[in-house]
Amino acid sequence: MRSRGPAETLLQNVAKGLAALIPGVSQFVRGDSVRGVICISSYMSGLFLLLFSWGTLLGFVGAFFCVAVHVASLADTISSRTFPQVALWRSGWVSLLVVSILMYIPILVCFSAWFTPGWTSPVASLLSSPTQGYLLNRRVFENRRPVEAEWVWLRGEGRRPAQLGFVVGVEGQEIEWSNQILRVDGHAVSHKSQIQPNLSISALHFTVPPRHLLVATNVTRSPVVANSDWMLVPEDAIEGRVSAQMYPIWERRLLL
Repeated sequence: MRSRGPAETLLQNVAKGLAALIPGVSQFVRGDSVRGVICISSYMSGLFLLLFSWGTLLGFVGAFFCVAVHVASLADTISSRTFPQVALWRSGWVSLLVVSILMYIPILVCFSAWFTPGWTSPVASLLSSPTQGYLLNRRVFENRRPVEAEWVWLRGEGRRPAQLGFVVGVEGQEIEWSNQILRVDGHAVSHKSQIQPNLSISALHFTVPPRHLLVATNVTRSPVVANSDWMLVPEDAIEGRVSAQMYPIWERRLLL
């Protein structure tokens, strides 16, 4: 029988270690298919719940469930492979430390930096008010300024609540509204559709002042940005770029 060399043994141990980090895989490897199916199906259910309701209390429940299943799967693997057998509660603490450091803390930090939830009212009032939730990147404007035709998130200040906005014009651009047509720097707007402001006047012409943006708010559910309120806001009132609406769940959509 051929003996394994150091390199082959190392690769095999690495493969076993990686398999142990995937919920249910190590159970399948040792022949316990029932536990393997339970671990994989439970983990996928929690992951689906987390991704489906990211930023809500339900999403937190899904994240907690994923971590719990992952820890249980790894703790079961550690206990079955050690001799004398390690107590399950001890292997559980070790597993929690391992998956937290190697996986969940880095994933949470990265995901939160790029996909932070933004709410039009406090999360605690989800059931009592018509709250809307969005995914926003709070770091995208650290190295650049907002541009025309971009979905942004306005920070709540004073009487103005936090809300979704659509950039109609940026600093120095000439805005003209006449005959139900929006023109920016003399050119009729072609993105999405005509942006119709809620104004009592039939014509409007002005230049966006320095360090300000013309933003359309209170937009409709339709992908067409119409019948919206216009407001001039300072650039530092923009908290991030919005990529999708995530709540209410039945109104989910990408905002590109």
